[in-house]
Amino acid sequence: MAPIVLFLISALAALPLGLEAHVVQDFSLCKEFFYKNTEPTGIDQNAAKICQKRGFYYYASLYSKSHRIPMYSAYTIDFTCRDNDVPRREVWFIEPQISNLDGEDMTLARQNKDIIKLNQALNEDYGHTDYDRRHLNPNNYHCNDGRVATFTLTNAVPMDACFNRVYWRKYEDYLRSIVLELSGMGTPYFVTGAVPSGNRIPVPGLDATEEVRVFSRVTIPSHVWTALCFKHNDEQYSFSIGYIGENKVDAIIQVMSIPDLVHMLRGLYSSPYLQIFEDDCYSNTQKSKKTLQQLFKKLHLPQLQRAFSLDGNVQNLLTASLSKRQRRSGSHEPAKKPRITHMTVVRQQRVHEAQRHHYLYVRTQVERALFLADINER
Repeated sequence: MAPIVLFLISALAALPLGLEAHVVQDFSLCKEFFYKNTEPTGIDQNAAKICQKRGFYYYASLYSKSHRIPMYSAYTIDFTCRDNDVPRREVWFIEPQISNLDGEDMTLARQNKDIIKLNQALNEDYGHTDYDRRHLNPNNYHCNDGRVATFTLTNAVPMDACFNRVYWRKYEDYLRSIVLELSGMGTPYFVTGAVPSGNRIPVPGLDATEEVRVFSRVTIPSHVWTALCFKHNDEQYSFSIGYIGENKVDAIIQVMSIPDLVHMLRGLYSSPYLQIFEDDCYSNTQKSKKTLQQLFKKLHLPQLQRAFSLDGNVQNLLTASLSKRQRRSGSHEPAKKPRITHMTVVRQQRVHEAQRHHYLYVRTQVERALFLADINER
């Protein structure tokens, strides 16, 4: 068979027929992915609104043509999906409608490439860089057509490969496990977003290849964040949680309530009226506090302990605290290596500047005595 015929057959086989991305004036066609049918406010409202569809709508995205990344994706979860180990697609879809081209289907075709790349990222932009194409709406939260629909570059941001694979994925998978245990008890509403920085890929010089390529096309987020609102059938068990991390190799992901996350994002986006969920979605319930504590102990605290193990000054401080406790109790046993079992971080007044950090790393918190620690012997 002629090579060109083989190529055409392969291309046709790769195209998911009937898969559509609707660029809309408002999210009324896919409002079911938002808590109380209300979209987040104060996040680049000039960006394109997209409802992803294949017979049914699967999620909503707010997409920035200037940054060539989504500002956020809003989604739920398919409770029937239990298989978490599915091969990833090598080639992701693009959206002709974003570039005002005729036709509605997401496509892998290369025609009109010069027009499409004006407003969108391309697969080649991610090649030979230190960044992964990272889903905002995770593919493993869905099955079949819903999973396929997540593999579009309008749902992807450049994420540091180590941060993505070592840290962010753990939070994503753990949150999934929490929600799956609540199958049939209510509806989860997720929003995962990205805060644009001034940096872009491919990076000039660093990401150079033998082939000619265009640099500085796709904005690298400075931070990525997720907010979950779970509307329980029994309202007293409804809850919400959030977390955020800097998009870099050694970032420590911060767990927080929705009001605290909103407070931080208002500074990062320089948007004083930013809101994720209407009424902050049950953020003051006991279930919210319990779930935050669960996430803190399961994921955040172990990451802090690993950070502490790399810092001799921190270990010395904790050992001194343990020795002081032993002296008070009259014990003459030598101090053992300490282990943190609980930590309460004293909130500082955050500075509303988009380019500043809005939380302190553990080392800084120790140096400024902004935490209280309960220490047990290992």
